[in-house]
Amino acid sequence: AKISVAARKAYFTSLLKQEIGYYDEKNSGSLNTALISDCLNIAGMGTAIGLMLQHFVTFVGGFVLAFYYSWRLSLILLAVVPLFVVVGIISASFEKQGVGGGVRGDDDDDNDKKKVDPVE
Repeated sequence: AKISVAARKAYFTSLLKQEIGYYDEKNSGSLNTALISDCLNIAGMGTAIGLMLQHFVTFVGGFVLAFYYSWRLSLILLAVVPLFVVVGIISASFEKQGVGGGVRGDDDDDNDKKKVDPVE
C-alpha cells in the first residue's frame, strides 16, 4: 500500500508540473482513470511478487525437508517436477484464454441480430 501511495503522489506531482497545453490534449477523466489503473497495477504486482516468493520458498523448503528425510523418494519427486511445470504452463494458458473470452465464444444463439458498435 505504501508503494501505491508513493506512486500516486509522484504521478500527481508530475501532472502538476505539466504545461497548460498538456491538459488541452488530455481529458481530465482519462488522466484520473490512468492514475487509478496504474496504481492498482502496481499494488497487484506487489501482491503477485509476494505470492511468487512465498511459493518458491515453500517449494525449495519442501525439497530440503524431503532430501533430509528420504533422499530416494526425493529423487523420484525431482524427476516428476518437469511434468508439474508442463501441466502448470498448460493450465495457465487455458486460464488466460478463458479470461479473455478466447474459449467461451458467444452466449447468445441469435446470430441474425445486428451487433451495434457504440463508436458509430
